[in-house]
Amino acid sequence: MNIFTDYTYTIETIIQAGKKKLKIVSIPIKTHPKKRDSRLIKNLWAYLKASTATILRFFAIYEPLKVFGYIAIATILPGILIFIRFIYLYSRGDAGAHIQSLIFGVLFVLVGVQIGMLGIIADLIAINRKKYENILYRIKKMELTK
Repeated sequence: MNIFTDYTYTIETIIQAGKKKLKIVSIPIKTHPKKRDSRLIKNLWAYLKASTATILRFFAIYEPLKVFGYIAIATILPGILIFIRFIYLYSRGDAGAHIQSLIFGVLFVLVGVQIGMLGIIADLIAINRKKYENILYRIKKMELTK
């Protein structure tokens, strides 16, 4: 497995193992009593913030089309609603004062389409990353068997 983050590897390792369908086993260990506060994790909110960023990043790495697709839909739908508002006002003969609805509607739709295209590109990059990881694994395996 390849670790990307600098903060903590545990969440990243669990996500990667799950995506690669590896078996995860919990092994209980005994620890010494706490002597001082952690230097890595300042407080619970700092840990949650960093962990959430890691989880979102890896969700985007392993499911880019889904992530960018949801963002694209969330951008396109308001654009369509704003555009429908303009069409409604235009049909009533009151469009001249609401031209900004047309502009914003088209803008939201165009941005959403671009985000969707980024999702397609990110998905293709993810496919290449998986192939690269497979090649890297095979090279490491060959080096270890020499």
